[in-house]
Amino acid sequence: MKSLPLNSLYAYWHVYSQGGIRAAARVLEVSHSSVLRHVKELEMWCGASLIETRPNSKSLIFTQKGKQLGDSVSKFFPPFESNLIKLKEEKHSNQVIISTTPSIASRWLMAKLPDFQKQYPNIEIHIRLDQKVENFKVGEFDIAIRMGRGGWDEPYEQPLMDDCLIPASNRQDTYRDKHDLMTVPLIHDGDPEGSWHSWFEKYLPEIFGTAAGRKQSKSGPIYASSDLVIRAAMAGDGVALVREQLCRDELKQGILVDLFPEEHVPLKDAYWLVGAQPHHQSKATRLVWEWLLKTAS
Repeated sequence: MKSLPLNSLYAYWHVYSQGGIRAAARVLEVSHSSVLRHVKELEMWCGASLIETRPNSKSLIFTQKGKQLGDSVSKFFPPFESNLIKLKEEKHSNQVIISTTPSIASRWLMAKLPDFQKQYPNIEIHIRLDQKVENFKVGEFDIAIRMGRGGWDEPYEQPLMDDCLIPASNRQDTYRDKHDLMTVPLIHDGDPEGSWHSWFEKYLPEIFGTAAGRKQSKSGPIYASSDLVIRAAMAGDGVALVREQLCRDELKQGILVDLFPEEHVPLKDAYWLVGAQPHHQSKATRLVWEWLLKTAS
């Protein structure tokens, strides 16, 4: 049986207690469509309608099962939320927990933290490695750093920085012409944003349009993280389409070589900060948030 969708149940409690979708959205500080999506997901899990659809009705009408569920969660969530708030208040006011992926942590964030600690020695930063963004009302971190295009189902998000995809190898004299990429091993990132498809389509359109071109753009091993992609390129396993922000040191030191400096694929707003609304953030969290934006710029 599919696990209980707790986020949807939490959203439904607000719909029931507030008496409406839009009122719940205001309290949760998310979009109307987001709350509606949670209700639909919960209905699918329950296998029953929770809200009646009446075109001419201005107020929300709950079905019998909807009322039963609403009464049940209304007994559970208030004390549960109250206890969580107490636990949160017990956390040190100078502690900020950052959730991010292993690749961002090891290849971007960690190198910058010593500078932060020199500027703000009284603030404790804790790094939590995770691939997903959780619901911040029940989560255990203050700021998440993520790759992507935004649009997470969270209270607040802000673009952190751009990036670009670079064809890179550890052997500079092997690939002097972009057409050489038709005959060499390619290394792929499992993230669709880092796909070779975008580079071939942009810089070898005449070849990409052929069956051989499409086949080559997909050939080679696929790695689950950007860090592994970069490591494979450093090991000489082939040519990788790497994220410049995550391998600046290797490029600067010549460990990796930018094979075609004029032929990069730009990634606008490639990284994001995700968290609570600014007015709900602690002073320390807001300071770290602003520092991350300044560092990225």
